[in-house]
Amino acid sequence: MIEKILFPVDFSPSCVAMAPFVKKGAAMFSAKVTLLHVLEPPSSGFELYVRPLREVEEDREQVARAKLDSFLVSEFLPPASSRVLRMGDAATRIVETARAGGFDLIITPTHAGVFRRMLLGSTTAKVLNDAECPITQKRSCPCHSSIVSGFAPSGCRRIPKEYFGMPAS
Repeated sequence: MIEKILFPVDFSPSCVAMAPFVKKGAAMFSAKVTLLHVLEPPSSGFELYVRPLREVEEDREQVARAKLDSFLVSEFLPPASSRVLRMGDAATRIVETARAGGFDLIITPTHAGVFRRMLLGSTTAKVLNDAECPITQKRSCPCHSSIVSGFAPSGCRRIPKEYFGMPAS
């Protein structure tokens, strides 16, 4: 039974497009949705020349918290849907949050291109590899194109969009 769904968000158009899918899945299972945003370390240290590290981190955290609290509010009303902000590597924090929170399903969009995924890997690919609970993502699962009795083939931990009545991408 799916009771808790983790929806990692990065405020991208892919996340906005994924919201109806997550909402429908939650309604089907009467599940609670938690939006998770992971604030990754800054890629540039330019601000550190002007301001102390702690001040920069506090500002980034405040901005991220405000964005998370206002993101997709009409689709996932607080307090019925919670919002969690974590710091660090996105894939690591998503897997840790799913495990610690006892989530039954992670629903995540993926927007990395084929070249980027081959060269560097993607956050979604890392989560797929490390998470203990089932995962579904926006791009259709390449290991199956149809559903047998509403479930993915044995051994596949991905739940295709068709399961939720959504067309395959």
